[in-house]
Amino acid sequence: MEIAVMSKLFGCVKLLTKYLQVVADDLATYSQECVDAVKTGVAQLEDLLSNSGDENVTSLFNLCDDIEESVNNTSDMANFFELIADNFAGIAQYNKNVGRTTSIDDLCVILTNDTIGSEVYRLAEVNRLVAGSDCVDYKYESTVNALKNTTITTSGNMRQWIYQTCTEYGWYQTSSQADPVFSDKFPLDFFTQLCIDVYGGGI
Repeated sequence: MEIAVMSKLFGCVKLLTKYLQVVADDLATYSQECVDAVKTGVAQLEDLLSNSGDENVTSLFNLCDDIEESVNNTSDMANFFELIADNFAGIAQYNKNVGRTTSIDDLCVILTNDTIGSEVYRLAEVNRLVAGSDCVDYKYESTVNALKNTTITTSGNMRQWIYQTCTEYGWYQTSSQADPVFSDKFPLDFFTQLCIDVYGGGI
């Protein structure tokens, strides 16, 4: 279901409450156990961040910066959890397309493998699979700065896509589900503020 809301800056904004639910449904085509593992892993991750387990999170998820300094920063936390959700969304959207090397099956094999450890460890393993050897830059400011970069490259089209989302489409893949699998940390306000911070308030 799409819920349309009005905004002075953005005209008609489409709050895609079902997008991540569809991603969860895609994971469920492998097994419900896979979906449950994601949801449990996210809950365990939230608990770690709330109970001084942030040192473990920094190393577990191979973060570029110590997450301890950001646990009270709403924008950084929203960006972090959105990046985790995007690991699944990108693979679900292009699952088994030509040229894609990672599929839903690959993710779910990891998520249902209890020899790796508890669900948060499996979630971290998925993160390593998707991110590769690069550390994960979860900082909101880093995302803003990357999107402000106007250098044209063959693969760097995210600035243009986000601009269209901000000014035309309004397709924000929010965590505003009734029973979210990927946390509830990145609501509509996170995305509209990103638009303002990257492109200015006059868009």
